[in-house]
Amino acid sequence: LKHMQYLYKIVKADYLQRTRSYSFLITLAVTIFMAYSFIPAQNASYTTLSASGYKGAYNSAWVGYVSGIMTTVMLSYYGFALVNSGIKKDIETEVGLIIATTPINNFKYLVCKQLSNYLVLLTIAVITLIVSMGVFFYRETGYPFILSNFLLPYLFFAVPALFVVASLAVVGEVFLGKKNILQFIAYFALCGIC
Repeated sequence: LKHMQYLYKIVKADYLQRTRSYSFLITLAVTIFMAYSFIPAQNASYTTLSASGYKGAYNSAWVGYVSGIMTTVMLSYYGFALVNSGIKKDIETEVGLIIATTPINNFKYLVCKQLSNYLVLLTIAVITLIVSMGVFFYRETGYPFILSNFLLPYLFFAVPALFVVASLAVVGEVFLGKKNILQFIAYFALCGIC
């Protein structure tokens, strides 16, 4: 039980530190703009997702699907850059020395870092989901709002993908250490292959 308290405190402190940073706020602002842009107006000259030349109806299923897919792709790319320096920051700020005095082993520490990475990315995804629902109401087209049509694409695409991104950020830091450029190259190459 005491170990769980340490784990919770580490995850909470890391999450709060990251969500109060300028990089998080900038990412959040870009995400809100992109979430609005994901669902173009019906008369817009661009589309974000098309299926063999067909344009989707502006119902909650289509808007939720487009938003879920685009959020997953977007956060899979730039979310890695946002969360991949958690261990490095602990070393630079000497928080790692404080954590080393607690009875937490390396594996639990890495799990804490992965969970805080995941929570940061999920926070952005939830805000994107809320913005996409707002865009649906803003661009009212007469279709009914069905909450599950918004939630399911996020649950099936974004939630598992962001878990993998958060995990790969920790793995990259553990195995490639301070070689940030190499981490980015390896990660983006892996994304390109997938």
